[in-house]
Amino acid sequence: MSNARRIADLLDSSGDVLGTNLDNVTTYSVGDGGLTTNDFTDADHTKLNAIEASATADQTGAEIKTAYEAEANAYTDTKDTKLSGIATSANNYSHPSGAGNSHIPTGGSVDQLLTNTASGTGTWQDAPVSLPSQTGNANKQLTTDGSTASWADTSITLDAPSITGTLSVDSGGTVSHTISNWSDDVSYTITPTNCTVGAVNSSGVFVVTHTSGTPSYTIVATTDSLGLADSSVVTKNIVLSVAMTAPSLNAPADSDDATAVTYTISSINANATKVIFDAQSSNFTYGSVGSGSGSKVGNTVEITGWSGTSVTVTLTYTTAATYSNRAKVQSTNAAYTDSAYSSTDSIIISSSYAFQGSSYGFMSGGYNGSAFSTNIEKYAFSSNTTASDHGDLAVARSHVAGQSSATDGFNTCGYSSGWNFNNIIDKFSLTSNTTAADHGDINTNVAVSAGSSSETHGFVSGGEASGGSNISVIDKFAFSSNTTAANHGSLTSSRRGPTGTSSSTDGFTNGGYSGGNINNIDKHSFASNTTTSDHGDLSVSRRYPGGCSSSTQGFICGGEISSGTDTIDKFDFSSNTTATDHGDLQSAKYGLGCSSSTTHGFVSGRNNSIDKFAYSSNTTAADHGDVTYIPSFPAGHQV
Repeated sequence: MSNARRIADLLDSSGDVLGTNLDNVTTYSVGDGGLTTNDFTDADHTKLNAIEASATADQTGAEIKTAYEAEANAYTDTKDTKLSGIATSANNYSHPSGAGNSHIPTGGSVDQLLTNTASGTGTWQDAPVSLPSQTGNANKQLTTDGSTASWADTSITLDAPSITGTLSVDSGGTVSHTISNWSDDVSYTITPTNCTVGAVNSSGVFVVTHTSGTPSYTIVATTDSLGLADSSVVTKNIVLSVAMTAPSLNAPADSDDATAVTYTISSINANATKVIFDAQSSNFTYGSVGSGSGSKVGNTVEITGWSGTSVTVTLTYTTAATYSNRAKVQSTNAAYTDSAYSSTDSIIISSSYAFQGSSYGFMSGGYNGSAFSTNIEKYAFSSNTTASDHGDLAVARSHVAGQSSATDGFNTCGYSSGWNFNNIIDKFSLTSNTTAADHGDINTNVAVSAGSSSETHGFVSGGEASGGSNISVIDKFAFSSNTTAANHGSLTSSRRGPTGTSSSTDGFTNGGYSGGNINNIDKHSFASNTTTSDHGDLSVSRRYPGGCSSSTQGFICGGEISSGTDTIDKFDFSSNTTATDHGDLQSAKYGLGCSSSTTHGFVSGRNNSIDKFAYSSNTTAADHGDVTYIPSFPAGHQV
C-alpha cells in the first residue's frame, strides 16, 4: 500500500483515527503558524505529565513565603521574634517547690529565731528564753531545771563504790568484801575503825579483820587520769557476830542399802534458822524430816521450819560403805554465824540381802543311779563353762532341800546310804572351797522336801517321812547359829516332792505328790508362824520340779507328771493367780537342783547339762555348760 492512503482507511466507524493504521505516517501539529513538522515525542509527553495543572513559569518571594509557612513546623516570623528574645546559652530551668526548697521568709525582727511551723515551712518567732549572764561563768555549762536556765560547774564525780559481802564478822575474825563496780582506772581510799583492811585486789576484793570494839570503815573512789571529782563517801558498819553452839547427833545402828536410817539432831541453838545434815557423800536418797521441810543439796540435807530444839532426818544409803555423818546450824540473822559441826557419827552400811545371786550357781549332792554323792560344784553365771569342784557335803545324800544365805549354802534332810531318811543340816561357804560342816538338825527325818530362804533363816516344808507318810510341817532354822530347827507352821496339805521359791518376805511351796500330783502353790510368811495360805495353782499338777526365783516372780521348772516334762511355769509373788507358761527346758526332766541369778534361772540335774532361761522373756532355755557328774535330786544354791 502506498503512503498516500485514503482518508477512509484512517478512520473508524465513528470517525476517529485508527492508530493501528498510522504506521509510517508523519504526524503534524497545529501551531500558531499552522501545521508544523515538529514531532510530539515520548520525552515531551513525560515532561508534560510532570507539570502540575495551572503551573506558572515563576512565583514571587511573597508567594513562596506564604506557601512555606503553610507547612507544619515551618520557621515563621512569630518564632523568629521569640528566638530573638532568648539570651545566648539560656536553658529551660524551673526552681523546685515544696519542703526543703523554700527561701528564708521575709520579715522578722532582731534576735528572733526561725522556727519550723510545718514541713518545709519556717516562721520568725521570739526566742523562748534568754540566756543567763555569762559574766563570771567561764568554763561552766548551761543547765536547766525545766523552766530556768543557769550556769553550773563542769566537773563530774565518780560513782560511789558499791560494796557486797556479809556485814558481820566473828570476834577477831575476817570477812571478805567486794567492790562490785571496781575499775582499774580508779583508786580507793579505805579508812577503817576497830579493824584492819587489806589491799584491794584485781577483782575488787579486800579483807576486813576485826581488832576490837565495833568495826566499820569508809571508802572513797578517786582518780587522777579521768578528770573526775572524787565519789561520795560510803560508810560500812559491820556487826560483831556470835558463833552459835553446835548441835548434837545421835548414833543409829548400822544398816544396809535397802533400809532407811533415821538420825536425830538435837540441842539446836535457839537462833538457828537452818539445820545442815552432812553425810559427806551423795550416795543416799532423802526420805523425810520429823518437822518442817527438808531437801537434798549435794552431800547434805537442808532442814528449815522445824519446831523445838531437835529434828529427825530419814534417809536410805544407796551404796554399801562406811559413812561419816555430822550436823551444824546456820542463821539468817547476820549477828549469828554458823556453828561448828557436831561430833561425827560413823555408820556401816552393808549390801542388802537378796535371795538371788550375782556371781555363781552351785549344785550339791544327788544320786547318780548307783551311789549318793557328796559333790558340790560351782559354775559362773556370766559365762558358759564346765562347772568346777567346790568341796563336799559332810554326808553323801540325795533328794535334799537347798537354802542360801548371803555367804553360805545349806543342805537339809534327804536320803543317805541305804535310802535312810535323815534330819541333817549341812553348811558350806559359798566363797571358799571346803568340806561342809554340821549346822544342826531339823525336827523330823525326812526326804524330798522343799527349801526356801529369808535373809536370816532357812525353811524346810513338807516331804516324805520314815514309813512313807507325807508331812505338812514347815521347819525353820537360823543361818547364824547351829541349833535344832523350830516349827514354823504347816502347809495347807501333806505332800512330798514339792519345790520351793522365795520372795523377800515369803516362802512358796509348789506342787508335789499326795496320792496324786498336786498343783497347789502354798505361801508362808517368813516373819510369822502360821498355816500357809493358798496362793494359786500351777498350770499343770506335777511332782519333783525345780524352783527359781526372781525378785518378783517364781518359776517352776520341769517335774514329773506321768513322766518328765519340760514346762517352765511363772507366777507373781504379789498376787494369787494361776501360773502361766514361760517357755521350756532343753529337755523333759525332774528331780532338779536350781540356782537363781538376778536376771536368769539355772537348772541342773538328771543329765550333765545346765539350762539357762531369762526371767524377762518366754523362750526355750539355752545350754549354759555342763556339770562334771550326773545326779538326780541335787540341791541348788547361789551367791
